[in-house]
Amino acid sequence: MRGRPVVGGGWHDGRMVRRLPRPVRPLLRGTTYTRLLHLWVPMLAVSVWLFVSPSTPWVPALLLVPVGLLPGVRRGEGVQAWLLLTPGKGESGIAVTPSASWRDRLRTVVWLEARMLLGTTAALGTVWLPALSFDLVAAALGHRRSDVPFLGAFPPDRVCVLLAPLPLLALYGLVVGLGELITALARRLLGPSPRSDWRRWRSVPSSCWSVRVSRGSCTTRSGTR
Repeated sequence: MRGRPVVGGGWHDGRMVRRLPRPVRPLLRGTTYTRLLHLWVPMLAVSVWLFVSPSTPWVPALLLVPVGLLPGVRRGEGVQAWLLLTPGKGESGIAVTPSASWRDRLRTVVWLEARMLLGTTAALGTVWLPALSFDLVAAALGHRRSDVPFLGAFPPDRVCVLLAPLPLLALYGLVVGLGELITALARRLLGPSPRSDWRRWRSVPSSCWSVRVSRGSCTTRSGTR
């Protein structure tokens, strides 16, 4: 079947996807699921820590502060964000260079904390929302579960079946919305360093700073256009 490959394998026709209703399109895009994977990655370290000390779940977020100050961490986060958040895009707006200044290091710390927060939200949502939908179906059949106490407020009849799709719709909005949000934050916090841009402009002769100069008439000090 003709089409183009998507991340994670498989083929689909891009024209067919564009013909589908707009709310359905994210479900057929590999980017939706690579972004969810990106949100889940920090939870691996958190889950290991919870086995060690479940009473202090805030420790991993605290340890991210000194980790984010290391220059090489910014490069690793940039590469991971570029591959999982914007797959297949050459100009993603995400830098893959180490921290060039203290501002870059602070931006990396903020990025790590934001990623941890959004990852926790995604992990809780992807676990509990499908479980809640299943419990609503079970409640409609007369099977009550003690770990979901607020289900007792609903009548033990088939009315709960009508409520069962609502958690799944919330899960859809959560996954797509958090994916868009984490991508926007990556472009903002992991974008090119202003310092590196200043160095690049300093290497350009002053005669090239005018917007009226043609692109091919100026070269940098290194001899490249």
